[in-house]
This record gives sequence, C-alpha cells and structure tokens, in this order.
Amino acid sequence: MARQVTFITGKPSNHTGLLSRFLPPIPEGIASNWIVDNMESGSWVLDPFGTSPDFTLEIARAGCKVLVSANNPIARFMLELGANPPKEEDLHSALAELAATRVGDERLEIHLQQLYQTNCAKCGQLISAQAFIWAREPTIPQTKVYECNHCGDSGEHPVNQSDIELAQSFTASSLHRMRVLERITPPGDPERHNVEEALSVYLPRAIYALTTLINRIDGLLVSPKLNEPTESIRYKSLIALVLSALDKGNNLWSYPSGRPRPKQLSSSPRFREYNLWFILEEAVNQLARDQKSVPFSIYPQIPQDSGGVILFEGPLRDLCENLLNTELDSEINFVAIMAAIPRHNQAFWTLSALWAGWIWGHEAIGSFRSVLRRRRYDWAWHCTALSYAFNSLAKILQQKVPLFGVIAEAESSFINATGIAVGRAGFSLNGIALRADSKLAQIHWEYDPDSQNYYQITAPALLEDHFRELIITEGIEKLRQRGEPAPFLSMNTAALIRIIMNQGLTRDLQTSSADEYSRIHQLIENTFSYQHGFIRYGGGEKTPESASIWHQEINNPTAMLSDRVEVEVLQLMSERPQINHHQIDQSICEIFPGMMTPASDLINICIESYSSKKYLEKGKIILREQDDPKSRNLELSAIRMAIHDLGNQLGYSAQGDSPIIWGDAEEDVRLVFFISCSAGIGEIVFNSSYPPDKSIIVLPGARANLIVYKLRYNLYLNQIIESGWRFLKFRHLRHLLESPSLKRENIDTLLALDPLTESPAQMRLL
Repeated sequence: MARQVTFITGKPSNHTGLLSRFLPPIPEGIASNWIVDNMESGSWVLDPFGTSPDFTLEIARAGCKVLVSANNPIARFMLELGANPPKEEDLHSALAELAATRVGDERLEIHLQQLYQTNCAKCGQLISAQAFIWAREPTIPQTKVYECNHCGDSGEHPVNQSDIELAQSFTASSLHRMRVLERITPPGDPERHNVEEALSVYLPRAIYALTTLINRIDGLLVSPKLNEPTESIRYKSLIALVLSALDKGNNLWSYPSGRPRPKQLSSSPRFREYNLWFILEEAVNQLARDQKSVPFSIYPQIPQDSGGVILFEGPLRDLCENLLNTELDSEINFVAIMAAIPRHNQAFWTLSALWAGWIWGHEAIGSFRSVLRRRRYDWAWHCTALSYAFNSLAKILQQKVPLFGVIAEAESSFINATGIAVGRAGFSLNGIALRADSKLAQIHWEYDPDSQNYYQITAPALLEDHFRELIITEGIEKLRQRGEPAPFLSMNTAALIRIIMNQGLTRDLQTSSADEYSRIHQLIENTFSYQHGFIRYGGGEKTPESASIWHQEINNPTAMLSDRVEVEVLQLMSERPQINHHQIDQSICEIFPGMMTPASDLINICIESYSSKKYLEKGKIILREQDDPKSRNLELSAIRMAIHDLGNQLGYSAQGDSPIIWGDAEEDVRLVFFISCSAGIGEIVFNSSYPPDKSIIVLPGARANLIVYKLRYNLYLNQIIESGWRFLKFRHLRHLLESPSLKRENIDTLLALDPLTESPAQMRLL
C-alpha cells in the first residue's frame, strides 16, 4: 500500500522574477522542508532536469551539493543568475552603461524611446507610448497606452495616422530580420524555416529594437574587462536585461488579459506591443534580489566542502553516461533525487532556442535545437520522453535512493505520464500528496529495480476488467472517506496509485511508454463515467478535468471533508493563540494527507469565518470573541429561547432543543429549526427525517461565506439544499422578534429577507 504522505505547503513567492510566466509555480520551502526530514546537510542531490532554477537553488541553500543537468541554455543562464543574483545597483549600472551607447549620433536610450513616439491625445506633445495594442487582424495598432509628462493625461487612446505610419515603417523583410536569422541559423541550416516561423511572434519594430539592443550589448561585452568578479556581474546584468526585453517583446502578451502562462507559440488575437526601453527600466526592480549567493561551478568541477550548485551543460542521458565512465562516479554518492518534473511547453522551449541563438549565436543552442522542429506535443510523447530520462537515471543509482518529484500545473494527463514513466524505470511508488485546487502534486518514489512484484510482466491489457473493478472500488472508497464529491484530478490520481500498487504497469519492452500511457489514461477516464455509477458535476464529455466526481451508490455520506476541516481549523485557533496562517495550513495538511489534502481556499475561508476582523486586517489570526466557547454557549441558549419565544408569539407550540419544532393545534409540524454555530451542515442535512421545505438551519452570519463556498464546490449537497432547505442568521432572528408586522401569514416572506449571500473576504492576502 502507498503511504499517506503529507503535502508540504510552502509559501507562495511574491517575487515575479525573470521569465516567471514560463517557469513552474512552485511555492518556496517545499524543497528545504523535505530535505530537513530526509537527509543531512552536505548530502549529494541530483536534479535531473533543471526545470525550476528557484527549486534547484533552494536545495543548495539548504546545505546540499546539487548536481543539475540542464539542456536548455536559457535555463542554464537563469540558474547561474540565481546563484549569484545582481543587486539593484549592479543593474542600474549596467542599464546606465547600455543607455550611453550610441546608435549613430543618438544615445541608445533616446533612440529606442523614439521608436514608440506618439502625440498626447490631450495636449498634442510628443511623448513615448508605454505600449501599443494590436489586433491580429488587421495588422495595425489599434490603441496606445501612455502617461503624458506634460499635461498628466494617461490611459488608453486610439492611435492616429502617424502612429500607424511609424509602425509600418518597419517591414517584415527588413535587413535586421535577416541578420537575426543569420545569427540563429546559418544559411543551409535545416532549422532555418522553423526559426522564421518562431520569429513571426515578433513585430518588425520589436525585431529592430531587440537587434539594436543586442548589438550594443555585444559591443559592451567585448570591451576591455575589469576584474573577473566585476565582469561576471556586468555580463549577467546585461544578459538578464536583454532577456526581459526578449520576453516582453513578443506577441504572446494578451490584452487585456488571458494566457498568463502560454504553452503554444502563437500570437494572441489582441496583444500588447511594449515600449522595450521602458521594459528595461522596469526590469531593474524585477531582477534585483537581495539573496545570499550560492557556490556555483560547471561540471566536472566539484565543491569540496560546502554545498552548492554543480551545473552539467547538457541532457540527462549525457550526464549519466559521463558519470558511468569517469572516476567522479566514486566521489559522488547521491542521497536523493529531487526534481521539478518538466511539463512540455512548445512556446518556452522554442523561444529559449530562439533567444539563445539571438543572444550568443547559433552554436550556443547546441543539442537543444531539436525543439525548433516540433510544433505540437502530446502526453503520450511526453511519457516517452520522461521514460528515456528516468531509464538513464536508473543506470547510476543505488538501490533504495528516494526520488521526490514536484508537479506544478498538475493535471491528470501530466500525473499519469509521470507516474507511468517513473514506474517503468524501476521506481516503487511510496505515496502522492495532491492539492487539486492549486494543481500541485508531490510524489515520493524509491529506486527499487528488484521489486518485481509491483509490476505486471505480462500484458496488463488482458486484465482490463480487473483493473476497472479496482478503479471503481478505489473511487467509491475515496468518496466515502471524503463524504463529498472529489475533483477529477484527485480521483484520477487515486486510481493511478491503485493501478501501480496492484501490478498494473508493465516493464515489457515490447509495450511502449506511449501505448502504456494511452491505455491507462483512457481506462481511468472511461471508468469514471455514469456507466459505472459515477456522476460528474461540471466539465464536459471531453473535458473531465474541471469536473467533480460522486457515485450514485453513496446516499448517506459520512462527515464531509470540508466540515471536518472547519472543525480542525477552529480547534487550532482555539488552542494556539497567535497561530499564523502557514502553521494552520501545514497542520491541516498533516491531519488530512495524501488525496485528502484540503483546498487552500477552504482553509482561508475557515480562518476568515472565525477570525476577528480587526486583527485579521493587521495580519493576525485571533478567534472572534463571539466564537469563544463560553460566549458561544451563552448565545446558543439565547437563540434557542428566541426561537421558542418567536414560535409562541405566532401561536405555535415550540418543542425540543435540537432541533426545535414548531407545531400547530393539530400537532402538525410547521417548521423545524436546526441550530448550529458552525458551517458544518452535512450531518444535519444528511441525517434529517423532516421535509426539506420545513427545515431551517439557524447559524451565525459570519458563517455565510463558508456555507456559500461549500455549496459551490459540493454540488451534491447543493442539490439537497435547493430541494427546500433554508438558512436563518442569528441577527435576522433577533430582528424578527422585534418586528411589529410579524404574523403567521408572512413568516415565510420575512424569513427570506436576509438571504445567505457571499460578502467580500476580510483579508485575501492570507
């Protein structure tokens, strides 16, 4: 059986660094927290992909020696930049030096700003626009965005004829475009056509500006060197600035929003054309990071004492072959493999090859140039690529070496491709922790090639019915444990675990990884269907990823996961005054591990529901005075008395405490009141024997947001509530007692005057 591993929450980074829209969004602290629990300082760690520079650097800052292979030249530069990040003054100095270079008789700064020259719509003065907004068709700018330093006018305004003529003065067949092609792919190179296609996401004006900028940087970098450390900082600062411009200079920046993390290299229907000089100025603040440097070397140079980053410039297969055939293999003893699992991204990979050639010349692209040929990737291909990588990795590992993998932007296809590829390479699955709402998975493996009992040697397609029954059993079991519908991603992952742990993968070389992926992925997706008793809320027939799953056999679920999370959050706040948000989040993940990891939004809303607003606005979590147990018990007594008094006032007989039942002279039930201090309504609703249209849940108004959240994400519960259940807030009950117009005939109307609506969150920055 797979272990129920705890999800490591980490802390979201507020830093939007260089190329952040293409890098995996992995919270800070995940790598370092895993290291604390699993190894000693100074241990050797292998990062096989170098997908996330911040993840790799966190491993090094935790005191480990991390050997990382990176085939992407841009990823390699990002890693070196992060190991010794330039300070703000370094970047200002580099920008000032760049600004002072000449284009003819002009300073570069003036020359680039004039490329985006326009007239203020209000005062008519010449200014530099911050951006132009283009439509893919027709291919002319539509509007311009600026801040006039003469009259103060700002915002978006229509372009004039001068703006259009200036933009059209840069032609697609310009000399500068040809020079870029020559720099990236020499004549006769078979990739030349692919580079031309990739360059089409840059407007002619952007190509001119970027080429001019890179030419000036070339001139600066061949100028007489200062001392080596200073020259290194100068070099990295200049390259980082130009990378910012290359990233912001293409047509992937949708307007007004959309595609924040593009995967395909195609221009947006409407996009921003940024003023690239302004981008360089903004990049100074974006790039400056006040972090301690990390020892950095290029393999085969190895640090002797302290931890640090050792970069292998090439693909993982070459690194593994090198380690097998050199004496260094005896010096390096990997204690763990830690990997941000790569996701295929045609846009970033193609742009990386383009940028590397544009900045450093075609030789810098190296073996990574193969990405220029491929325009489309699918998950079967990705499973095959990962299989090659992990099979190479297995050749250099000792038995029982752990592998900790983090999957950001997780989806069922990504998790399936990864799980199949790693499993077929001889790694045993120990457990998966998944936070579905954040699309973040943390997977624990162990290299154990002799553990043949985990894998079915014969073709598992012959056992399809057997595995389908396993998936159905696992699905129903997981739903019973949750007591509420589960995200499709969670159900898919639970099914994959059950398949892997029951000899569901084949290591038969005659079965390709792509075929294995297609078989298992289709089996899981087809099983979670109405044909097998599963109900999908949301999503479409071909888009199950956005659906939540329930099963028609489960009519009386046990305590809902969201109700149990609420109870635990309240207990933590009650028992640990001054507890912070991160501590609550991590504690809840420890209580509910693996596939049960609650959504971060649920925890946030629970905290907001029970926190004192005046302290929450100051970033402190203090239990509301009204939710102190003594205060709440007194209020409960008062509410019970108020319901009894209200019933008597209307001439009903009010009986009982939990629930309170209003009856008329014929002793028929008129209304039933269930009093709750929490939003934990699952037990009330599922266990009630009274008609829904006569049932009212009475609760504090502070629980409104939490109730609305639960109903939004639990459509099974929402269906039952919509059959007639009503909610009554404590405050509205008090108003009804004081209402002079209250009578039997209008009680239903008056009860509905304070509906359960969602109010703005107290503090979303938690």
